Amino acid sequence: MRLLNVQTLAFEEFIGEVGNGIPPYAILSHTWGPEEVTFKDHTEQQDESCEKKGYDKIRGCCRLAESEGFQYVWIDTCCIDKSSSAELSEAINSMFQWYRDAAICYAYLSDVDSLDDLTVLADGDDKSESSSVFARSRWFTRGWTLQELLAPAEVVFLAADWSEIGTKRSLGAEVSRITRISEKVLLECRWDEYSVAQKMSWAAGRQTTRLEDAAYCLMGLFDVNMPLLYGEGRKAFSRLQQAIMQRSEDQSIFAWSYPDDKHSHILMSGIMAPSPEYFKDASQIETLDRSDDYESPFEVVNQLVRLRLRLLDEVEGIKLQTYASKPLLHDVIEVQQINGGPQVLAQDTGIATIPDALPVIDSTGGIPRLGGVALEDELTEINVDGISASGSMDRDLQKDSSDGNEHENTGEFETLIPINKPMWRWYIYEKVVIAPLRCRIGQNQLGILLSKGRAYSLGGKMNLRLHYPSLVMINMKMAREKVVEEYNASASNYETFTITTPIGRLETELYLTALGDPTGLNILDLGGGTGLRARQAVERGAAAVDVVDISPEMLRVGQHEAAKNGFADRIRFIEADVSQSLSHLDLRESYDLVQANWVFDHAESIESLERMYTNVVTYLKPGGRFICVHVVNPKGANLKGKKYGASHSEIEETPGGLKYWVTLYTDPPVKFGSASLEVLYSGSLKMHEKFGLVNAKVVPIENTKVAREDPDFWQDCVKEPMIQFVTASKA
Repeated sequence: MRLLNVQTLAFEEFIGEVGNGIPPYAILSHTWGPEEVTFKDHTEQQDESCEKKGYDKIRGCCRLAESEGFQYVWIDTCCIDKSSSAELSEAINSMFQWYRDAAICYAYLSDVDSLDDLTVLADGDDKSESSSVFARSRWFTRGWTLQELLAPAEVVFLAADWSEIGTKRSLGAEVSRITRISEKVLLECRWDEYSVAQKMSWAAGRQTTRLEDAAYCLMGLFDVNMPLLYGEGRKAFSRLQQAIMQRSEDQSIFAWSYPDDKHSHILMSGIMAPSPEYFKDASQIETLDRSDDYESPFEVVNQLVRLRLRLLDEVEGIKLQTYASKPLLHDVIEVQQINGGPQVLAQDTGIATIPDALPVIDSTGGIPRLGGVALEDELTEINVDGISASGSMDRDLQKDSSDGNEHENTGEFETLIPINKPMWRWYIYEKVVIAPLRCRIGQNQLGILLSKGRAYSLGGKMNLRLHYPSLVMINMKMAREKVVEEYNASASNYETFTITTPIGRLETELYLTALGDPTGLNILDLGGGTGLRARQAVERGAAAVDVVDISPEMLRVGQHEAAKNGFADRIRFIEADVSQSLSHLDLRESYDLVQANWVFDHAESIESLERMYTNVVTYLKPGGRFICVHVVNPKGANLKGKKYGASHSEIEETPGGLKYWVTLYTDPPVKFGSASLEVLYSGSLKMHEKFGLVNAKVVPIENTKVAREDPDFWQDCVKEPMIQFVTASKA
């Protein structure tokens, strides 16, 4: 490392680390101006360099550093020999570390005069005038100064006459307001806690003289190294993203959206963002952490991103809710499923050929049925840099105004206010696939839309990303539709689980223990499926059971089984989503007993879980009993194999919980998605307490007949239970 001696103004070379070969040093952060002094100027033309304007900056920095006890400074204009491409590359790749290791960073704002009223920034009084002078400094707009703000622990802001304005700590609130970077980020220097999208958002709005530097100035923040290839233009930012993907599995790198003036309904893009500007509104996007059995989600091969995503839905039409505060973020509230073969039905669309532009259809109109080739592979290949639907590169982005609306970006995601009525967007080139990402805004998981477009002329099964909408929130309605689909598919085999698997037999005994004597009771069975527990209750004397479930096929099987056993007049089957209000149903005013069969393991948010509990206490009479069963320790070793007849796989972090696939080892096996919240799977009874359910008790596994008959087999399950039956009563 080359440092400048503040007394002799001569360069000295050091090898090692700070405190072990490299002495403590101060470092300068500034914006370049005319007549900067270079390394060559300082070493070969010292007399002439002293006349340059930039020399005053060097002298001022050295005087200040010496007055504060430092013998050395580092200044980028003169401490790097830019005539050596190898040295320049090494310096740029090391610069973040050099700023981080500096004892102090002097942020010199040459365009901020020494105004008396500027001192109020540090004093915390009226900031109106002085704040605007400080905030307008060019220093806050440059790409390179981002790392110079973030990396050093101590930053001192200096005016043009080298008088102190304040520090990063004393001006934290003001600097946060100017940069849109939280004080926590500025002061704690713990960047690994933040998503790729969040860190990219900090760079949005900053400029660099060279296009490539928009990428190179971020290498240190993302802890990546790559060769400098000036002349490559925007490819540098694509290379940066690929380098980030080589060392990080953070899928928020895909959670960018098109700026208002660049989105298009008819163009498609690659998976990579063209510049940091596309992350402008990503400051609140957080990651969902990976689980122990997590598989790397992507790799880059020959300009294709191979993305391993569970494709959520293949759709023809997507009903989107637009938000006033962020018009380019949409909430997916309904989907039009693929129905039929690959064809365009002119009677539905009013057209005989595929048009050039995508219309917006009012939600009251007909939904076109348009086919295509499905994205069948689990490993989805997506072009890195993007090709439009017509085969042109997406650098030819154009403003699309087919919806007739002008969108104004009025803010970020704090206040999502729906505007207008939901609209159907209709995709006609190929099927669109919603690909969920492991990242979120608040309680909403994010997704991107993929399609093959009209890229067949370019060969293969390459997929592209839609420009508009670029980013969607995947809400609970879509998740519930997948639940229905999965349970419908497994309805005919579902009950064999309780007979043919060890955990199924244990579950039955635990339920009957919790049920006790139900003679004469009226029971509400939430998530009762095929009515197995309802039949068992009636067999033991229950007067009547109302079974409520979201799956019509499970209910159909249940009605058949109830009739076959002579219980048709005592068991009713009602289709409804128990995570929503049940007030519209023809239910009793109250029940002696309410039971929840695995429904809590489909609550992906605390709000959904609370609605389920609300239904429980709404229909349970005072003194009535409540029984629920839910998973505990979903990552446990007992749920990683076939020993007990059930396993969990593809476990992913969600806000406050986990989601995963459940496999029941029946013949044939049954597989469906599930979700659990930590407030339940941790074994906590807080939700019972919150909703006035008292005397809560866990039914012990070790006391069951099946566990006593084969203690060696069941010892792991007793030590680390997989499921938990809880009984309680309403106060």
